[in-house]
Amino acid sequence: RIQFVLVPRHLEFVSKLEDRLKRANLECEFWSEYDNSPELPTLSGKLLVIDRIGILLSFYSSADLAFIGGTLLPGYGGHNPLEPVAFNVPILIGPYNANQEGMYQDLIQKQACLAVNSAQEIESAIQKLIDSQDASFDYQIKQASEYLKLQLGAAQTLANAIRKTLI
Repeated sequence: RIQFVLVPRHLEFVSKLEDRLKRANLECEFWSEYDNSPELPTLSGKLLVIDRIGILLSFYSSADLAFIGGTLLPGYGGHNPLEPVAFNVPILIGPYNANQEGMYQDLIQKQACLAVNSAQEIESAIQKLIDSQDASFDYQIKQASEYLKLQLGAAQTLANAIRKTLI
């Protein structure tokens, strides 16, 4: 069963997103509707909109694929791609990634993510994942995992150098 989870980067966009979904005749539920409920959303084909800050990582842990929002339109810049990578989730990104441009370019070069340029290409990638569990996604996850290890190693090296300088 396919479930789409939408996570606006800023909560002030939730009402605009809800309006757009309604105009497109798409049903959705909001995570906040379940804040104090012991039940998780059943959704039954509805979109789930995450309207809370700080819970995105818990969704990556059970995701089969992540599209990094804010990368299909200029002016947004994209989210940190290492978050889904840390959970071995294949990622799709658009062409606009100014916020993390170096990292996105590295991931593209290493074939650790799939660059898409349109809604049709996103749909095609999702269909490929559903239909065949395409081996290219396994390769992408492997490459992304290696990239993450390198990034973590570089961060540790930098932290050690700073620690030595301060001590």
